[in-house]
Amino acid sequence: AGLFWFFTLSDFFQIQNILISGNQKLKSGEIQSVLEKSITRKILFLPTQSLLLLDAKGVRESLQKNFILIDGLKLKRLLPRTLTVEIVEKKAVGAWCQKNDCFNLDKNGVIFEASAETILRPVVRTEEASQETILGQKVVETKRLGEITEIQDRLKNSSQVKIQEFTLLEKDQRLNAKTEEGWQIYFNLKGDLDWQIT
Repeated sequence: AGLFWFFTLSDFFQIQNILISGNQKLKSGEIQSVLEKSITRKILFLPTQSLLLLDAKGVRESLQKNFILIDGLKLKRLLPRTLTVEIVEKKAVGAWCQKNDCFNLDKNGVIFEASAETILRPVVRTEEASQETILGQKVVETKRLGEITEIQDRLKNSSQVKIQEFTLLEKDQRLNAKTEEGWQIYFNLKGDLDWQIT
């Protein structure tokens, strides 16, 4: 009983320091507030924040649920009372626009924040009406985003053709690429892209 109390309820292993690093856009105070709720557990109706009983998976899920900007994170226990949290924030690989609203797009095709500028490349537009846009929503399939990036890079490197923006049509089966000079290239995404680029 003494050992049980020592490892679970005594002050010796209670988390007293939370060190947060890697966050640039996210505020440390907001992260810490969510963390303090998710590290608290109850043992025999008594609350504990024992470092030894930390539910790392639950903490990760709680943080990623509350902060769409988090791409990944590492938790590390520093005995006896310190928890370190290393945050990796999402990076925009492009912008996704519908009508006049644009959002930053991550590598998996998920929108995670509003974007006032569309200087990020590639810019992907859709002309098809869809439901209300929700942050954290997957708007472009990862495969499609890879194809768009490949088309952009290959045209730029082989032909010096710079694409200003892409438009997905016909339920993501057709892709229009608008060049900086104003003319467009039409791609059939069901067809052979190598041949079409050539």
